[in-house]
Amino acid sequence: MRLNLFFLALCMQLAYASEPINKDFFDKSLLPTVQVVNKNKQISGSGIVLKSYKLEDNKFINYVISCQHIVSPRMTINTFAYKDYNFFHNQNSHGCCLVEEDKTQDLSVLAFLSTNRLKVASLGTAYNLKILEQVYAIGCGLEEYPRFTEGKINGLPLIRNSLNDLRTTVPIVPGDSGCALFNQKNEVVGIANSIRKLNFNGISYPIEGISTFKPIDLVFKSFSTKTYGLLEDEENQPQIFADFLWLLETEYGL
Repeated sequence: MRLNLFFLALCMQLAYASEPINKDFFDKSLLPTVQVVNKNKQISGSGIVLKSYKLEDNKFINYVISCQHIVSPRMTINTFAYKDYNFFHNQNSHGCCLVEEDKTQDLSVLAFLSTNRLKVASLGTAYNLKILEQVYAIGCGLEEYPRFTEGKINGLPLIRNSLNDLRTTVPIVPGDSGCALFNQKNEVVGIANSIRKLNFNGISYPIEGISTFKPIDLVFKSFSTKTYGLLEDEENQPQIFADFLWLLETEYGL
């Protein structure tokens, strides 16, 4: 009897000790992940919330980093809620507008409104990654709910200043474009661009088992000073968002 009680107490202690780790995982990686779908639902992708600013009571403006190739004139962002940090509970849909896009780097910044402050991702640095380091991503492949995938870093350039992409073994499928790559600290270190392809004699061949991510260190350099300020400056005042609010509230009827 005493042994059973001791075993039960030990299990409860272990469960309690692991709870902050599970909560940390959901807070920093799963909760900031969103799904981006165009109006006719022909194209979908993923994104990550980097900023959530309070404008007034029950009104927050949120900024998402995603890919450019999923952008269309009319888009919807789906956010997701979970029960007990384990089970999908429901989703909310929001009209969104394009803040800025970089077609060369295949990156975009989107804005949308919510009635509550959203969880935002923690940023890391890609330059500290090492070959075979364990990494993971959460994407909404093929219009799925956010899905956890993992793999390893299997390609880094020898010269740090030329770090233009990260090769990984993380499985990437259509719909994962724009999802975030996380390190072991639950920090975003990259944004999914595409499956790595080999171009030979004008023919493009996918390289089996290799996916690429744009290093987060280079993401902000792709955008203008104004957009960089929106994402970085904690002292931004609501009037800075006037253009985006007009689009969201007037053109999109939000």
